[in-house]
Amino acid sequence: LLGKIRYSIGDFVPYFCAGPRVDFKIGERSTPLLLYYNKWAKKRLYGYSLGTGLELPKLFSKIVLIEFMVSPDISDVYVEPFDVKNRSLQASVGIMF
Repeated sequence: LLGKIRYSIGDFVPYFCAGPRVDFKIGERSTPLLLYYNKWAKKRLYGYSLGTGLELPKLFSKIVLIEFMVSPDISDVYVEPFDVKNRSLQASVGIMF
């Protein structure tokens, strides 16, 4: 779920988006090489996403999107013995239909 604020500047439409995030664990695999086993990991993580992007409406007769997002977790991945959080950076290119 993301909210989006956009502002048209000629042929460019820059925007900012933000929203909450919930991640669900759908599988696990543990090996002796891992420092922490997946059985200690939480099954549900909460976080948020912040991003900025650019819509290019006149490129290739479709609207082309370029977007960059950061998605840090609010909750810890592992319950104990250490506090561990995830953070991801994403770069996306897409076509709006």
